[in-house]
Amino acid sequence: MAHSQHFLCHRDLVESSGVLFSLFGPFCSQSSSDLVVVYAQHIDVFRIEMPRGSTTSVSSQNVVLHLLHSFPLAGVVESAQLIYLKKSTACLALTFATAKLVLVRYDNGHLATVAMHNFEEDGMGLGTALQGERFGRTQFSGMSSVPITVADPDHRCLSMLLYQDQLVIVPLQDNRQNDLNDDDEDEAIYQIASLKMEDKTRSEQYASMLASFGMTGIVGRTFLLRLRELDIRGKIIDMAFLEGYLEPTLMLLHEESDRQAVVGRYAAGYDTCCLTVLSINTTTRLHPKIWSIASLPSDCFKIVPCPAPLGGAIVFSQNAIMYLNQNQYFGLSTTAFADKTIDSTKYPLHASPLLPDIKMLLTNCQTCLLTPDEMLLNLGGHLFVLSLPSHRSLKQKGYYGHEVCQLMLRQFAPYKLSASTSMAVDLDRRLLFLGTRDGDSHLFRYSTNNEQHTAELITQESVVVRPVPVPDDMDSDEEDMYLYGRRIISNQVVLTPQVAPDQADVPEHVEFAQYQLELLDILTAIGQVTAMDMGVEMEVEGAAPSEELVLSGGVDEQSSISVIHRGIRPVVITEVPLEGCRAMWAVYGSATAKYHGYLILSMKSKTMVLKAGDDTLPLESSGLFVEGPTLAAANILGNQRIVQVYKQGVRLLEETNDTLGCTQELLLEDAIDCDGLGVDPSVGIVSVDILDPYVILLLSDGSLRLIYADANDLDLSVVQPEIDKTEGILCAVCLFHDWGQLFAPSEDTFAPQAHVFERDDDDVDELYNVSSSSQRKSQASRGLDAQESKGKPVYCAICYDFGTMIVFCLPDFTIQAIFPGLNVAPQVLIDSKLTGQIYPSVGLSQDAKKPSMLSPVADICIHRVGPDDAIGNGNIVSKMVLVVYVANGDLLVYVAEGNKFVRRSTQCITRPFVLKKESSFAQLNTTLFRYPMLTRFHSVMHHSGVFFRGASPMWIWNSRGLAGLTPMAVPLSKKNQVPVLCWTSFHHWNCPQGFVYFHSDGMLRVCEIPSKAKITSSGCVVQKLSMGKTIHHLIHVACHGTGAVQEALQTPTYAVVMSHSSPPPLDDGADNEVEEEAEEDGYTPQKPGEIFEGMERSDFSGLMDEQFELQLIQSVDGQLMREGVFSVQMERYEVVLTIKVMYLSDAPVLVPQEWKQKRKPYIVVGTGVVGQNGEDENGKGRLLVYEVDYAQYTNAQGITGRKLPKLNLIYAKEHKQGGISMVSQLGAYVLAAVGSKLIVYELKGGQLVGCAFFDAQLYIVSLNVIKSFIVYGDLYKSIHLLYWKPQEKTIIMLAKDYEPLSITTTEVSVMGTQLGLIASDMQANIHVMQYEPTHVESRGGQRLLRTSDFHVGARVTSLMRKRVLESPIPLYVTLLATAEGGLGVLIPVQERLFRRLYTLQSIMINALPQNAGLNPREFRQAVHTRSTGRPDAWCTWKAKKAFLDTAVIGRFSDLDYVAQRELARCIGTTPEVVLHNLLELQRTTLFL
Repeated sequence: MAHSQHFLCHRDLVESSGVLFSLFGPFCSQSSSDLVVVYAQHIDVFRIEMPRGSTTSVSSQNVVLHLLHSFPLAGVVESAQLIYLKKSTACLALTFATAKLVLVRYDNGHLATVAMHNFEEDGMGLGTALQGERFGRTQFSGMSSVPITVADPDHRCLSMLLYQDQLVIVPLQDNRQNDLNDDDEDEAIYQIASLKMEDKTRSEQYASMLASFGMTGIVGRTFLLRLRELDIRGKIIDMAFLEGYLEPTLMLLHEESDRQAVVGRYAAGYDTCCLTVLSINTTTRLHPKIWSIASLPSDCFKIVPCPAPLGGAIVFSQNAIMYLNQNQYFGLSTTAFADKTIDSTKYPLHASPLLPDIKMLLTNCQTCLLTPDEMLLNLGGHLFVLSLPSHRSLKQKGYYGHEVCQLMLRQFAPYKLSASTSMAVDLDRRLLFLGTRDGDSHLFRYSTNNEQHTAELITQESVVVRPVPVPDDMDSDEEDMYLYGRRIISNQVVLTPQVAPDQADVPEHVEFAQYQLELLDILTAIGQVTAMDMGVEMEVEGAAPSEELVLSGGVDEQSSISVIHRGIRPVVITEVPLEGCRAMWAVYGSATAKYHGYLILSMKSKTMVLKAGDDTLPLESSGLFVEGPTLAAANILGNQRIVQVYKQGVRLLEETNDTLGCTQELLLEDAIDCDGLGVDPSVGIVSVDILDPYVILLLSDGSLRLIYADANDLDLSVVQPEIDKTEGILCAVCLFHDWGQLFAPSEDTFAPQAHVFERDDDDVDELYNVSSSSQRKSQASRGLDAQESKGKPVYCAICYDFGTMIVFCLPDFTIQAIFPGLNVAPQVLIDSKLTGQIYPSVGLSQDAKKPSMLSPVADICIHRVGPDDAIGNGNIVSKMVLVVYVANGDLLVYVAEGNKFVRRSTQCITRPFVLKKESSFAQLNTTLFRYPMLTRFHSVMHHSGVFFRGASPMWIWNSRGLAGLTPMAVPLSKKNQVPVLCWTSFHHWNCPQGFVYFHSDGMLRVCEIPSKAKITSSGCVVQKLSMGKTIHHLIHVACHGTGAVQEALQTPTYAVVMSHSSPPPLDDGADNEVEEEAEEDGYTPQKPGEIFEGMERSDFSGLMDEQFELQLIQSVDGQLMREGVFSVQMERYEVVLTIKVMYLSDAPVLVPQEWKQKRKPYIVVGTGVVGQNGEDENGKGRLLVYEVDYAQYTNAQGITGRKLPKLNLIYAKEHKQGGISMVSQLGAYVLAAVGSKLIVYELKGGQLVGCAFFDAQLYIVSLNVIKSFIVYGDLYKSIHLLYWKPQEKTIIMLAKDYEPLSITTTEVSVMGTQLGLIASDMQANIHVMQYEPTHVESRGGQRLLRTSDFHVGARVTSLMRKRVLESPIPLYVTLLATAEGGLGVLIPVQERLFRRLYTLQSIMINALPQNAGLNPREFRQAVHTRSTGRPDAWCTWKAKKAFLDTAVIGRFSDLDYVAQRELARCIGTTPEVVLHNLLELQRTTLFL
């Protein structure tokens, strides 16, 4: 194309946090039940670690959800099921649009794909994809369908819905050989020989494909059920497999073929749903219909099967709960509508006697089994227990008189919880997980008031086998099912006392158990983002405020305001100017000291000692060596002594009389026998590490000196170990505790994961093998040793310049392990002593060949990373982590697993922003002293970890179990590439568990981490403020104005539009208005209660009014305050559609400079009014203009407070032609979208006077202004580009997109002179359009060119552009927030960079393995339907490949150096150039 195309790169800043599915089951190990949480584009696996002990200093911070793994996916999961294959292996069945089915299982830290199916062509017919409409498959069925997947309870098969009229049956037994060899059976199935050969060919191709990928065929031959052949032509609403049948039995809930009544079409009838039950034979592939039920309510939406021996299913409708079986029926009504819409002669309904007055709709009801006889319901956060009509309850009397007991509904919890989208229950440990998309997800433990507390662990030998009582009303089949049941999965033993059948008398009134809930853990989430804006954060007084991203998300009680930071922003307690500090250490004065007593600062030519007390002052005289720099200092011998290492020797110090005195000194040049170190004068110290009770010195000649502190004599002794120097030059050394007993395995070490899935396949043994759930509990996570445990062995790790790391045991220096290849950054470090493998597997081919010389290792650190012992389960969640700093600037993170180290994926580049054109590797000077780049800490905000002081300061942090890199936000340095020159942890009464760092610009800062900050595994920090009301709009009111108004706005202020639900008044006095409107329109709308006779307003459940209000809230001391400083209540039926802060001038404006001087802040609000009659009356709207003013209040004591902002309404105008959907500032004017018009207003004399208008098409949902250009998005008619002429006061249209597009929001992207128009649609796509009047396809500039499109995977709710100040050219990035609680950014890139990285992206998609076998290239292609463009349109089906996906190219930095070199060679460049380009993209998000 001749024009300059606008290229963008998409990057996720915060992963989607809305929970879609949650499952309990033995996914990672058969010995424990894991929680699998499925998000939009990733899967997290949690291990439930129950709190141990009751004495914790931070009792409210128990980490119960232990994050084991997080697996990203190149697709959005439509349904998830946990199944079991070959009687042992736990697999996860995932479906993706349009008709993809993938079976995955856990395999040693990875997702192993065991089966892949794509039924898109199977459901549409062969060759459909080759008929020219490849991306229009959803048009084949008229409407898209969600691929619902259900699993047979006995795990015999899966069923998936295709295109709403077909079912795919996937057998889970390996019967392919039997099927292929049974020719007589095939002849009976296939009537046409060509179909038989076609199916066999497909099966052979599928088997060969599995063999090529190294997978085994664990599923049988799939087959298709066409529902139209069964005379089922209605819409499939839900389906489920029933229990208690010999063959897989599938129940379908669907509409009648000739009557279809969806919402708004009840004229067809209220009884148009049907139940059809099919018996499926996976061998003969026959599916006879065994029974069916018709004339069910039209609002049925869910089927939940009941466990055996009860069988059947619970059918949920909006107004009733019905139990249906082949010969049984029970009904329970929840609203007054149930008796009106359901035929009581066919389906009699009863109200629950325990809840006689509660009327509730069952919309979006989530269910799960609580016990075999009870089901848990979640209705918008209210929990209820539904008692099933089991064999025990069939004999109950009392509540229903002498009738047979029906369904019973009662409250589970008296308070409201979160409205969940997914709910899971662990029956063994009585755990309840509520996952939601609206906000935080919660884990509860439930218990009953009458349950007896027994011992937690029950051995299998203590189980007494007793005969099971059999009810007398069962036939033989039901008796067999009741006695033997299906195969037990959950290892739970229920002991029932022996009761004779004739003694099974039930009392007249049954007392139901009451449940109590205990909150165990919370998964922090943003919620569905509704609005976002850039706010400011006030730090220390006098400092410039820093920007922060503020989002609003969630609904009702889950609604909250979240502040997002890209890393940890330390809270500065105090700062002091200082010059020349190179290193610092905080030490305790004595063993009984509670806080750090001294701060040792190493300068260029001296050492400064500060005494930490009420005032931190320099210590004038001490026993420390202060005439030169200090190399290292730390406490030793249990904080009884302080050791100092300097260039000439080592000193041991003791605190006496509030000062430090030297008790022993070891000089460098003295002999070892004479209390020296025995070092030649020409040899110096290169590296030092101190860990009680050892001090290790690395000398420039490659030798080591080990200094040991004797706890009895309180003195130091020196050892010179013999190290093999022929293998290379020593470049790094560190000391560490073996927290996880990695090098000293104990006797109770668990078996490897590879043998976990082994199990006896004997069916007879399995039938009687009923194990206790206590076996699973006994194999809980072992965790690391306690931090304060005494006598922990100390190990020493040394690293050679060629990359081999050797671990020694101190003090005898015996070799424990050898890990080669650190300098090539392999994915796994394996001990060569155990495996015999000389070199790790590297490269794309994963061979063990040794590559050429690479950059040496500059520093290593092995430390415990995670919560400390003060937090519950801290030792279980914490990990042993190896951090490697390479001389080229890379930071590698390895986590200990068993006897190996596995690399952690971080997708973070820590190299300096300097491009080396040729592939030259950094050299390391091994003769001069180097201060360590890695500093370990033991307790900073109750966490231990490692701090990296490099070009990009990083925390190695671990909150829930996955160690990762979290940036630290510090000001960029003007003098040095490394902003943080030194860092140390600092525990002081004024800064508990804080830290001190020295900035290279000459500033010493004492800081702490924000207490309410939640650090995610991706490195982002989230601070949340719960509001309790739904937030619709949020904007930041900047500090502008004059005088007192500016003073009132100096505190960060936000304007927030919220709403809360309230029941409408019974008598609103609106009868007269309705009669007057009826006379004008000639139509009288029906009043509530006239549709059904005998109903009153109180019978309408769920009828709520949304009351909107506008509040001003402020951020005080860095924390948002929930109580607003000013509030404005809107009228009833009035909905706030838009709000914007504008800077206008009421005086006449002649020139723009005059307007900038006289402008004042105003808040303009656009509303829409919809009366109680809904669509029966015309919509109206109001345009409100508020002036920002101030107020100052005096309390009861007569003290005058600070100035607070308030709003004064200066103008309100009502519009009869529609609501005001969008407003924006157009220079000195106000631009408003009123109905289908754009009107330009001018503020004159306190009123808005219209001066121009433009006729739009349907409904404007987005409005953006940049200079004199206007971009608006129509709900169905895509986007339009307009131009405003202020002199003529006219709006002209420059260009528009002629293809239909369902717009949600729009924004403008700018890079230099390029302008891109970004639009998001209802299908979760991002479209980029450009205005190019000189292009031949633009029709003379009238058409906007669609230059690129990208599928985000979640609907975008908000877009916002932000300028990158560090860029040499005008560069704006676009922030996007999604309905799944995610945050991303669109970064404009240069064409040269795009061409290079896009080629690399295409190669990486083909070369690297993908989780679940998904294709990122296909996933990122925009999803097109009839609402996004015609099939034959030129702009719809052309490939618009102008987007980069960092989910793919970001993996480049996590590859080993050999693989990086191979991929870079494929595109004709070097890894340094690629990493520099990725670092350039990473630096554009530093504003967060």
